[in-house]
Amino acid sequence: MLTPTSNVMASDHPPVYLLKKLETRLTKAPECLPNCISLNNGSLTVKGNNLELNIEAHTQGHHKLVNTGKLLGDQASVSFPNPIHNFKVVSMGWLVDGLMDDRVLNSSLTLRSTVSIEESKKDTLTLDPISPLVTVQHTFILDKEWHVETTVVRSVPKNGPIAVSIPLIDKEKVLDNDLTIKEGLAHVQLKYNQRAIRWHSVLEPLWRPWPGEKITVNISQPIGVNGPTHTVEKAELKYSPGERIQKSTLSLTIRSSLGEDYSFSIPKDAEILSATNGNKKLNIPSSNTITVPLQPGLQNVTVDFQEKKEMGWNVATPPIHLPSTATNISLTYSLARDRWPLYFNGPAIGPAMLYWGILVVIILSAFVLTIIIKKCRLNVPINIIGWLLLGIGLSTVNSYGVFAVIIFFVLLNYRKDYIDPSKLSSLNFKLLQAGIILITVVAAPSVLSAIPMGLLSTPDMKVVGNGSISHFYRFYRDTAASGNLPIANVITPLFSATNW
Repeated sequence: MLTPTSNVMASDHPPVYLLKKLETRLTKAPECLPNCISLNNGSLTVKGNNLELNIEAHTQGHHKLVNTGKLLGDQASVSFPNPIHNFKVVSMGWLVDGLMDDRVLNSSLTLRSTVSIEESKKDTLTLDPISPLVTVQHTFILDKEWHVETTVVRSVPKNGPIAVSIPLIDKEKVLDNDLTIKEGLAHVQLKYNQRAIRWHSVLEPLWRPWPGEKITVNISQPIGVNGPTHTVEKAELKYSPGERIQKSTLSLTIRSSLGEDYSFSIPKDAEILSATNGNKKLNIPSSNTITVPLQPGLQNVTVDFQEKKEMGWNVATPPIHLPSTATNISLTYSLARDRWPLYFNGPAIGPAMLYWGILVVIILSAFVLTIIIKKCRLNVPINIIGWLLLGIGLSTVNSYGVFAVIIFFVLLNYRKDYIDPSKLSSLNFKLLQAGIILITVVAAPSVLSAIPMGLLSTPDMKVVGNGSISHFYRFYRDTAASGNLPIANVITPLFSATNW
């Protein structure tokens, strides 16, 4: 029998404390952190611009990840969230940095296109390979436990991957797992644009004191070794000779470890126009000796000066005397456009004038061409002197035009002596005439344009090498042990090239 009852209200359930307990349990960080995921057995395959990345991940099970894509540009990087082991790389047309002993160092790989590397090497000065140079800094922390922080900073080369082996301190135990340790050496690899790397270690003290005992550690600064306190890291002389005034600009990049005066000299008859050290103007001396107050660090010194003298047939850069060795010396020579350069001399790394080799070829070709024409019994109205003048006249203006002129004369005389137009078909005769007209259209402008260009413009002497062109020359020397900058000179006729 059912009887009616009053309304029944259930109490709050579950209670608040239980809800908070459940919330804490659900939002609690996994105990495996930060090693909940491990990466192993990875591979990277690069073919052309296609990339495929395979990784095996272990996190509450075994997973295989496959990523594919295309590479855009000449450089790319692949970063991993966790360290990965047993990693293989297969690449065609790409250089891969950051892999050592099948391990990805610093969890990152850098890919660079070999095509772009080869393109950047064209028309550039290739330096001899040098051994990597790094600076090693040790910071000791002497507490209840002895620690040391080691920093390796790149010095040279500035770019590119490098690998060095750093000796460990006695009783040093490296705590970083990403560092390869073998036979007491830390094998360090810096990536393409990586400047430094740092690791942390623990030191085991050789002396363990008993309670109540004390030890006193005396730390002193090492005594410096005698040697130069400054060095010229770069020297550049820009020289622009004129008819009556020869202008020059000398730039020096000097690194000094002490504050001192640095003095160097320019030609005696030179007039100093300005002198600066960075953004600071220097007093212009009355003599040819310039003194610059150096501060510890790097500074850029620039001096503008000129020499009032006539421009002769042999024009050389001004002599500069420095008090010590200079490195990375560049000479820039800007010759006036109305001058005809015949020969130049200077440091071994510089321009080359190819015209004189071409002239030898022209002379030999004139002899050979004359002999061939005689053997073929062609009545070409040009002798060996005419071929020489034609070749020399066109060589400094239009080197390829001389071939069209030779074909023109040979073809006309061959038609005259060996071809009977009456025996040719209508089609062959028209083709022959069209060929003669075509070669005439090419040869005539070559000869006609050579007349004004040869008389009014500057002859092209085929100057190439080290970024040099017809009237602009670059010379380079790696060092000047005596302190005297090298000399570059240009031999040019006394008359103007546009009025000869």
